Amino acid sequence: MRQAHAGIRSALKQGVRWDWVPINVAEKASPPRLRKAITRPPEPVDVARLVERAAGRYPEFATMIHLAVITGERRGELCGLRWTDIDNMRAELLIQRSIFETIDHMIVEKETKTHQARRIALDEGRMRVLHGHRAVIESRAEFCGVTLDPKAFVFSDHEGGVEPCRLDRVTVAFKRLCAELDIEGIRFLDLRHFAATCLLSAGIDVRTVSGRLGHANAATNLGTYAHFVGATDRHAAEVLSGMFSPTANDHRAESQ
Repeated sequence: MRQAHAGIRSALKQGVRWDWVPINVAEKASPPRLRKAITRPPEPVDVARLVERAAGRYPEFATMIHLAVITGERRGELCGLRWTDIDNMRAELLIQRSIFETIDHMIVEKETKTHQARRIALDEGRMRVLHGHRAVIESRAEFCGVTLDPKAFVFSDHEGGVEPCRLDRVTVAFKRLCAELDIEGIRFLDLRHFAATCLLSAGIDVRTVSGRLGHANAATNLGTYAHFVGATDRHAAEVLSGMFSPTANDHRAESQ
């Protein structure tokens, strides 16, 4: 209902600008409030099992899972990643596009959800994973008698990497992987939530986490992961409390 209201309100707003309608009556409506669901990321043990199984049976998909867990990238952003977006010297990814599938199953490249590019640092282990992935697809291209395109997609079903991996294929592959391990209730998107909650629980500041995930502002993280921010805030209180000597803490307790 909220989506329908937003679409009608936007259309009528443009109609007012063009003098097609006198007023935007949708602005006088009261859409129902949106109840925000509590984010429940997967357990670390389940994520570890998924990575281990994928590495053994679906190596290329395992690389995608690695990046999803470490970077928190969206599915479309991972599919839109090209080798030219990887800075080997700085160990960084440049996220500047996303893949979108139309109703008639056409693949379209577009900007990221927030229309802003961002850089994400990678650890040495993930860089090794990417280098190994690159070696595998280069060998596959050579075996098929084609040359890997200079701007090839990192994840592609095409031998030369000229086409991105389809979004529905990622979803199906992840569901199959979860089914093999009898893991229920986890979506590929939940790997993004897992990355966010791990960072916040480790004490990484909200602004840094927001920038890494590509949120428009830090308030998005505060609203979605408030319970994990609260746990970090408790740790912050304990750190600040450590500034006082035991004698000072005892004195405050006695005065109360």
